[in-house]
Amino acid sequence: MLKIRQIAFRLGISFGILLLVLIAVGWLGLHQMDRNNARLAEIQGKDWDTLRLAEQALRYSDTNSRITLQLFLPQDEAQIHALQAARAENSRKIGDLLEKIEPLCDTPEENKLLADIKANRRPYVESYTRALHLLLDEKNVAAATRQNL
Repeated sequence: MLKIRQIAFRLGISFGILLLVLIAVGWLGLHQMDRNNARLAEIQGKDWDTLRLAEQALRYSDTNSRITLQLFLPQDEAQIHALQAARAENSRKIGDLLEKIEPLCDTPEENKLLADIKANRRPYVESYTRALHLLLDEKNVAAATRQNL
């Protein structure tokens, strides 16, 4: 009888230890899954933030293109100055958005793409400014048109 109790006791202890090991392994696995999910959510959130910022910059750029076309239509000076102010504000916002996107770039490809965008944006803005100056300030439509081509 004593032997049966000892076997039952040892069996109970062994089963308890096995149950504790299974619970610990399960808890560690769930904890690791939780950390992985949090990291994945962080990565996805950062990518979505970058995408949203890029879409905003694109919207401002499209708006600037429409404003540029409107500037070349005959209008009174008050409208021209209002459009110029709106265009300058949009250009400032585009620059701010590009600066916000820069720290979010992780890969060399993203960094190169952003550098290319910044490098190609500068000549466009300078060309636009010269052409607009010729057209609006000096009323020289032919020279302004040649400058943009």
